[in-house]
Amino acid sequence: MPYRHAVAALIGFLGVGLATAAWAAADTVFGVPRHSWDLALKLINFSILAFVIVKYGKAPLMGFLRGQREAVAGQFEELKSEAQQIEDLQAEQDRLIAGLDAKIAEIVKYYQEIGAEEKRMILERAEATRDFMLKDADASIAREFEESRKIFRAEVIDIAVSLAGTRIEKNLNASDQGKLLNDYMTKLSAIEVAAE
Repeated sequence: MPYRHAVAALIGFLGVGLATAAWAAADTVFGVPRHSWDLALKLINFSILAFVIVKYGKAPLMGFLRGQREAVAGQFEELKSEAQQIEDLQAEQDRLIAGLDAKIAEIVKYYQEIGAEEKRMILERAEATRDFMLKDADASIAREFEESRKIFRAEVIDIAVSLAGTRIEKNLNASDQGKLLNDYMTKLSAIEVAAE
């Protein structure tokens, strides 16, 4: 069926073309100037072309335009869907970044607590070491003082004995020496008798 209409339209175009070809060479046709006929035939040709396009090309053209409109609408829907996915991804990334900030703050707080605990333990160990060192130093000083005291006493005693010896030599005469020797011998004999 569609071929029959197309063939009829083609025959009509050829007929109009042949009919106008013979009189196109003349300046006037039926007493009407040629440019008026040209305008009239152009209008007729345009009307026939418009009729043929509307009659036979409307449905395919409208189908093509509808297809294009649907394709564009589909692309817009795809773009909207992609935009929504991008917004969702952006929101997810923002949420993750906010979570990372919170996690970083939590990690910093955790390590600050560990640092404070380590500081407290180091200070306690330092205080214990200081106390031990002070006690050890006190004990060492006391020992040194006691040893120095003993050495000083021994030196004082040695000096006192030496001084006493020199005084005794100066002040002791032969009779005093005899008396001392007799006393010593008596005491020594008494000690021997007691020991037996």
